[in-house]
Amino acid sequence: MKISSELKLTGDEFLGGYSCGLTMHNSATMSKFTLTEGSEEFEEGIAAYENGEGLLLIVNKAKDGDALRIKTTITNNSDKEVTMEMLTSFCLSEINADRVHRLQSFWSSEDSKTGEFVGMQLYLASTWQMEIICREDERLTVTGGIGDRDFGHWMKTLQIGETFEAPEAVIARGKSLYDVCDKLVKAQHPDISPVDSDMGIVFNEYCATWGDPTFEKIKKVADKIEGKGIKYLVIDSGWYIEPGAHWWDYLGDWDVNEKRFPGGLKPTCDYVRSKGMIPGLWFEMDAITSESKHFNDTKHILKRDGMPLIVGGRKFWDMEDKWVVSFLKKKVITLLKDSGFGYVKIDHNEPYGIGCDGAESLGEGLRRKIAATQRFFEKMKKEIPDLVIENCSAGGHRLEPSMMKLCSMASFSDAHETTAIPLIAANLHRVIRPEQSQIWAVLRAADSKERIEYSLAATFFGRMCLSGDIYDLTDEQWAVIDEGIAFYKEAADIIKNGKTIVHRVESTSYNNPKGQQLLIRKYENKRLAILHRFEDSKKWIPEFPKGCKILAEFGSGETDFSAKAWIYEINE
Repeated sequence: MKISSELKLTGDEFLGGYSCGLTMHNSATMSKFTLTEGSEEFEEGIAAYENGEGLLLIVNKAKDGDALRIKTTITNNSDKEVTMEMLTSFCLSEINADRVHRLQSFWSSEDSKTGEFVGMQLYLASTWQMEIICREDERLTVTGGIGDRDFGHWMKTLQIGETFEAPEAVIARGKSLYDVCDKLVKAQHPDISPVDSDMGIVFNEYCATWGDPTFEKIKKVADKIEGKGIKYLVIDSGWYIEPGAHWWDYLGDWDVNEKRFPGGLKPTCDYVRSKGMIPGLWFEMDAITSESKHFNDTKHILKRDGMPLIVGGRKFWDMEDKWVVSFLKKKVITLLKDSGFGYVKIDHNEPYGIGCDGAESLGEGLRRKIAATQRFFEKMKKEIPDLVIENCSAGGHRLEPSMMKLCSMASFSDAHETTAIPLIAANLHRVIRPEQSQIWAVLRAADSKERIEYSLAATFFGRMCLSGDIYDLTDEQWAVIDEGIAFYKEAADIIKNGKTIVHRVESTSYNNPKGQQLLIRKYENKRLAILHRFEDSKKWIPEFPKGCKILAEFGSGETDFSAKAWIYEINE
């Protein structure tokens, strides 16, 4: 396999053979470049290319654990500006593969003859693109980077002397899909708050109040969960609205409603901290909805073709606008700091689509606005150094490495109360670090013992987050929860530092899962096995290695929609 890059400039000839409109690869732009330094081999080092007209293309390949981190730059040393309509982060060629696996944030290919895998992951929160091209010799070429002009409405003009860096990419090879995924995920290096290094448990009150929090309700929750081993108590949406209003309609002002929280949010934070927990607060900071006083003020919002960009009732702040940054610094950072919050949940419930105004193309406008949002995340961390940031993106597509790098954790789905959550949570091991993957267990007063075990066992795939009818549960139900919390804490090191080695799942449906799922994760000489039973399942116990020692168990796994988990030790 070889690693290079692909570039297409405006005005240059497209490759023929009916490919125009399908791909920009192998254009006349690339035919002018020659390798002048380094090697294209799959190894650490650089590959430098020049086109004889002053353009310098450099692909830098650096070892990152068992993976290669790729950084591609283009520098315009010519005597005129040039406009790109494609620049890939990488071009991986000469791949022997007969099977391709696709996830939304990375791709991999497999050669079943040799049992070898190669996987690629992009660090890009705006429009991305990966292409698979089959050559005449039946070997594949895979490229990835910013969505190009045809597919992502992207063009970028390079001024004389200017350098542009494509988004980072990571490439790894291994002997199985999970082996490759583990290498890609371990190459992620998130800036996790030092406060959050111990896999602390979260309680989020959203599925308890459904966007209707008050001081008294938060006090009631804090009293109930005091001493339960929960580290964070998060106030979700609705803290800014008049009683009786709907939280969805009032995004954008971020003024504390003192009918809900007399004296502001500081007394609530003080009370939560008096109970031994760190208070958290929810924002969807870049969104503006219909009842905000800013909704009809179009001066500082994202536009497309000169008109406000509106998606699902939302407009969006322009995060490159200095006024917006100043406004959100006061409304978000100052509020968090003055009130005493140590945790913030940043939601983002709608994507921006193909892009927005503000640059030479819609796609470049989008890239710049997302980069500005990421700078605000960095600003939050700089202003409040120990701040724990939760990245939440049920519909806004932020569960990718460049965003996860800035956060301690992420709630990955709104499938909080569905039976599909163990399936989704297990799949996330392929994409993000489990120590960052926040999984909700929504506990209801009507839940059976088996249902509570099912919900709690799903949190063993990542970070435990509780919600629901927390103050209406019986002592018997609480006994199960306490047991689950104790098991989670014992499993925390395996969840955080381990490697997933087994993932067997029979169900082909998320909405109506059937059969069962088993996931095993290893760390040193310990193993964590998690079994979930769905509809029409059978009693299923893992084949434990001979002589292993069971250290802890949780759950029963005796019926459909029940679960059981084990921690065991083996002699290696």
